[in-house]
Amino acid sequence: MQAAIRILHTKNLVLTELDANDASAVFELFSDAELMSFMDDELHKSIKDAENFIEKHNANDSLFCSIRIKSTGQSVGLIGLYDFNKKHHFANCKFITAKAYHRKGFLLEALNVFIPHVFQNTSIHRIEAQVHINNIKIQKFLSRFGFKQEGIIRENFIIDGKYYDSIMYSLLKEDIV
Repeated sequence: MQAAIRILHTKNLVLTELDANDASAVFELFSDAELMSFMDDELHKSIKDAENFIEKHNANDSLFCSIRIKSTGQSVGLIGLYDFNKKHHFANCKFITAKAYHRKGFLLEALNVFIPHVFQNTSIHRIEAQVHINNIKIQKFLSRFGFKQEGIIRENFIIDGKYYDSIMYSLLKEDIV
């Protein structure tokens, strides 16, 4: 599956493939305990953790992009696909934006260019998102974008030693293209 994204433009944003130069922005996102409370990634404790995240995803045929404001170059978050299933043509998605940029439309704007690009330029037919059962904001966001809720996955997240359910959402190529 690899759909190289050198650069994608929207009205207000630029999406570029995540690379080592993005380590400080990734660290800022993944070291925020509140942001990470619904994610299955480990809280980053050092810039090295962010560098490892980038290196791991670049080595594992993942596709992650930095989301930047076009006019300033300021990083607002990241969006990506990982765990590609080459036989069945699906991947998992992940996205995160800094709290200062929540509810400003940047994530929606980024998805509106990233997702169609992936569907049009790869063999991906299905994109999945597993969402923590208590993350109501993202559940609503995914539904508004067109993801369909498929069901509950029982106790597949463990956070601070406690098991939580997640909700599986999916988006098919035919839903977008």
